[in-house]
Amino acid sequence: MMTPVEYDAYCLHDAMDGMGTTESTLIGIICTRNAKEKQAIKEQYKKAYKKDLEKDVIGDTSGGFTALLLELLKGEREQGTAVNQKQAQEDAKKLSGNGKEKKIDLNSKEFIEIMTKRNKAQLKATFEEYKKLMGHDIYQGIANSMSGDAEDAYIGLVTVVEDPVGFYADRLSRAFSGLGTNDSMLIRIVVSRSEIDLAEIKVKYKEVSGKTLRASIESECSGDYKKILLEIVGE
Repeated sequence: MMTPVEYDAYCLHDAMDGMGTTESTLIGIICTRNAKEKQAIKEQYKKAYKKDLEKDVIGDTSGGFTALLLELLKGEREQGTAVNQKQAQEDAKKLSGNGKEKKIDLNSKEFIEIMTKRNKAQLKATFEEYKKLMGHDIYQGIANSMSGDAEDAYIGLVTVVEDPVGFYADRLSRAFSGLGTNDSMLIRIVVSRSEIDLAEIKVKYKEVSGKTLRASIESECSGDYKKILLEIVGE
């Protein structure tokens, strides 16, 4: 069985291989891993596929989304939980055009710098200041600015900052919804979070879906793949 780093590299390659790109997978991995993990993923990607992850991102994405992912891959987000309220107010003004723009310029250098460099506590403060200025939250600002897979990816980016456990619980719920199960999403989350916060995700998943993660796997999966997931998830 692959290690979490090996599976992350595999999923990133799979998301960009062939026709089309799965933006939500790129965000789900690149945005949620810390600097050390991202470095390990880049090294594994190079080892497994004989090419640089950054070059594939450039080749398979475009515009501001490419710039955003490349900055995230650098792993330069500030650490710690210190909050500068004045900075949060200034950043909120940049995102909202001084409170005048309903749409957020997601391709702007300001947006990319704020989203990739500020620590998570600072970003939460910025989102609160944005809501005070605009009368709606950052999610609505993104929804006003685009739609489709790209919107989902940017919404995911904000959700990971505000509620990472909720982000994964929601993605697991999506993996089981509709016709068939999104096996790759299910495996990616369970494997990558198994040694980090899977216990918390299981609790949140039950709140969101009304059933345990184990029960969902037992009813929706089969074969060796099911056995492996159940071993990881436990009771």
